[in-house]
Amino acid sequence: MTKRILSGLVLAFLVCLFIVFLPTAILKLVITFLVILASNELIKILFPQSSRSITAYILITTSIFSLSLMFYYSSPTYWIYCIPLLLILTLTLFIFLPFPVESSLQHLPKTFLAIFYPGVLLSFLGLIRDLPHGSSWLFSVLAATFGADTGAYIFGKNFGKHKLAPHVSPGKTIEGLVGGILFSIAVLFFVNYLIFHFLDAKSCFILGILIGLFGPLGDLSESLLKRGAGVKDSGNLIPGHGGLLDRIDALLFTSPVVYYYAVLIRG
Repeated sequence: MTKRILSGLVLAFLVCLFIVFLPTAILKLVITFLVILASNELIKILFPQSSRSITAYILITTSIFSLSLMFYYSSPTYWIYCIPLLLILTLTLFIFLPFPVESSLQHLPKTFLAIFYPGVLLSFLGLIRDLPHGSSWLFSVLAATFGADTGAYIFGKNFGKHKLAPHVSPGKTIEGLVGGILFSIAVLFFVNYLIFHFLDAKSCFILGILIGLFGPLGDLSESLLKRGAGVKDSGNLIPGHGGLLDRIDALLFTSPVVYYYAVLIRG
């Protein structure tokens, strides 16, 4: 437990430094590097005996996709060009890979998942930074997401009786979900009213609920993949926390939600 707390504090400190001091372009490069690390962990889960060709293709493709998403998202032709091109390239790769044809229907969906899951979802952190008050938004989503995770752990451990999704994650409880939502709301009020002053009470309340709901969905989604693959952790990159993907699974779901909410209230 001590190792978990210390590594969590170090990680939180580094994240704060990145948000406050790194220029936006550099921060996006750091996010892309994290995408590569998370994608590599996911490849090991989805393809325990993957070939170098698939691994290289997924890592190169997801990094390019992440960079283009963060730097060219505002272009109206972005999705029109990227999605068909990605589909063509992936199908072409499988035509020439020395796999049994019968395994293609198993490997193709997993390949697309490995490209889109960390690459697209985590890249929303870079899009959030581009918003007005971008650093404030980014700090808020990180603080509230990690706060919700802490609240869920505390409430679940002390009051948890009703299982949330026992077939996926036996430790998750409805009481933990409620605690996570309450902590998320509290963190947003704390961050906004004492530090940034850019959200009203209504937005803090709504965002707190959304983050408290979608964060556990991200956590459960990764648990679903790990349980299906028969692994406990996505890796051992972070002492006491497992892999990078284990630590950011909730953030993968909360980042797009916060981004779209921020765009919505801007009109």
